Amino acid sequence: MMRSLAAILLLIGSAFGSGTAVQVALGGHATGANNAACQAGITATGNYPVNTTIGNTLILYIWGSSPTVSNLNGNMAYSVTTSGVTWTQANGSWVGQLFDNVNHIVKQTSAYGVFNAASISSGTTISVNAITASNQISSCNVEFVLFEISGLTSSAFVSGVLAGTLAGTTPSGSMTGTAGHTGFVIFGFSGEGSSALTAGTGYTLGPNAVTTVLGQIEYASAQPTSVTASFAGGANPGWVGTGLWFTDGVISATSVARHQGSVF
Repeated sequence: MMRSLAAILLLIGSAFGSGTAVQVALGGHATGANNAACQAGITATGNYPVNTTIGNTLILYIWGSSPTVSNLNGNMAYSVTTSGVTWTQANGSWVGQLFDNVNHIVKQTSAYGVFNAASISSGTTISVNAITASNQISSCNVEFVLFEISGLTSSAFVSGVLAGTLAGTTPSGSMTGTAGHTGFVIFGFSGEGSSALTAGTGYTLGPNAVTTVLGQIEYASAQPTSVTASFAGGANPGWVGTGLWFTDGVISATSVARHQGSVF
């Protein structure tokens, strides 16, 4: 066989992210002072500080907390309503839940989204209703934070994680998104501790919960396909978290010619 030079194209990946947090704001909070109020349902209301832009992605993240008077489960069910907008719960019906039957408290997290959303004016009320079915709740709290994100190519929730433990660790969650893409990541937790943590490396800390203590959230763009989002600054005695990964960029393929020696 004749010797020949073979040109090999090497694909060199260089990640770039286009997802941008346009606005991140605490939405609202509500408290039920007794079991009757919690069973009837409590409603937190809030709004975006400025008008959202048509076509952007809207994310609503929920923190929930309900002390119990026995070892019975005190979980809450959520619903989100906004005039002219339909919110979709993450991965169908995700609610992260931590039940501590020693300290008698339930912590919850959940998330909802609207993709390629219509514009929402700053005067539009966003309502989050929380209802508990347990008759063993002494009180309940619900609180939410609002995101508006531009530049996402996701048209649905791509990947996510529910994580939690009573073992006293630093809140974290691992996610795997769409191969060949970078992601915009949101990770939050509802914990039993009272000492606020700091954002993990490369992440921006969002607003902390006011009544559903301890509730925190962080976010970052241009994250790799497989990523672990983690807070920093210490452990939390018991926590539950929900993490979300959205497609925000593509790993570009740059062609570089390299010549290989003769092959028989």
